[in-house]
Amino acid sequence: MIDTTELDRVSSPVATAAAIWVAVVGVIAYMFLPLIIGGLVDDLGFSNSETGFIGAAEAGGMALANALAALFLRRVNWRLIIVLAGTIMAIANGISTVVDTFIAMFFVRLVDGFAGGVLIALGVACLSDNRNANRVFGYFIASEMIFASIGFYFLPTIQLSFGVDGIFYALVLISITGILVAPFHPDKGLIRPKLSFDVSGLAMKPVVIFTVALFAALLFFMSQGGLWAFVERLGRASQLEPGDIGLALMISSAFGILGALGADHVARKFGLRNAFIIVLAGEVLCIVMLYGTLPIQQYFVALCLFIMFWSMGLPLMLTQCNGLDVSGKLVVLLYAVGKLGYTLGPAIMGMLIIEDNYTYVISLALLLCSMGLIINVRLAHSPRS
Repeated sequence: MIDTTELDRVSSPVATAAAIWVAVVGVIAYMFLPLIIGGLVDDLGFSNSETGFIGAAEAGGMALANALAALFLRRVNWRLIIVLAGTIMAIANGISTVVDTFIAMFFVRLVDGFAGGVLIALGVACLSDNRNANRVFGYFIASEMIFASIGFYFLPTIQLSFGVDGIFYALVLISITGILVAPFHPDKGLIRPKLSFDVSGLAMKPVVIFTVALFAALLFFMSQGGLWAFVERLGRASQLEPGDIGLALMISSAFGILGALGADHVARKFGLRNAFIIVLAGEVLCIVMLYGTLPIQQYFVALCLFIMFWSMGLPLMLTQCNGLDVSGKLVVLLYAVGKLGYTLGPAIMGMLIIEDNYTYVISLALLLCSMGLIINVRLAHSPRS
C-alpha cells in the first residue's frame, strides 16, 4: 500500500512541473538534432554517415543512462543527481563549440547524451509515481513539443549568425535551467514493489511480455529517430529553402503538442488498442508522403503528421508499460530501449543514404514503425485497456 502523504508529495503541481522540466531538459538536445546535424555538415564538413553516428552517440548515451538508472535511481538523492547531470550537460555543450573533429564530437555528444538520459530517467520516474501518471506523461511530451517549437523558431536565426555553435550555446543555457529547478524536484520517489506484471488477458509469460514490450519500443524508436535525424537534410534534398524547413520544423512541433495532449483522451474514448491502431494508420500515411521530391506543402503536412503521431505514440507506450509493471521500472527501461532505438536508427539509416536519395531510409522507417506499433496493438488487447 502506497502512503497517501507520499503520493501527495510527488503529485503536487510544483513537483510535477519540476519533473516535467527536468525530463524536457534531458531530451531537448535530441529534439534539436536535425539542426545540429545540418550545422555539422555545413560548418564542419562532416559526412552524412558521420553525422548519423554523432546522432547515434547522443541517443546512445541516453540509452545507457536510462538502463543504469533503472537500477539505482530509487537509491539516490534525486536533487543531487539533477545538479550533477545538468552541470555535465552544460560542460559538454560548451566543449562542443570548440571541437571540430568527428571523433572528438562523437565522444562529447555521447557524454551529453548520458547526462541528458539521467535527467530523463529521474523526471519520468517521478512522473510515473504521480497519481495521474497517464495524464502527466502527455503533459511531458506536450511540454517537450512546446519548447521544441520555440527553439525551432529562434535557433535557425541564431544559427545563421553563430553557426552550429549558437545551438550548443543555447543548450548550455537550457542545461543550467535544469540545475535551477532541482530544489523544486522531489528528492526521492515512492517506495514501489519489485518488478511485477499485470498480464491479465495476455496468453504470455511475464518475462515474454517484458521482452516483447521493449522490442516493440526498439522498433518504433529506431524508425522515428532514424527518420527524424535526417528530416532537415531530406528537405534540403528536395531543394527547399532553409527558412521554409525551419518553419516546418517549428510548426510540426506545435502539432506534436496536439498529439501528446490528445493521447490520453483518445485512449480513454476508444481504448488503448484502438489508439495504437490510429497512430499506426497516421504514421503509415505521413511516412509514405515523404517519398520522392517534395513540394513545400507536402513536406509541411508530412512533417506535422509525423511529429503529431510520434508524440501520441510515446505517451501511449508509457501508459502501456506503466499498466503492465506496477514497480515503475519498465517505464524507465522503455526509455532506455527507446534511446537505443534512437541510437541505431540514425547510425543505420545514415549508411542507407545514396547521395541525396533517402528512399531506403524512408522504407526502413516505414517497416520498423509498422512492426513496432502492430506489436503494441496486440499487447493492448486485454481487459486492462
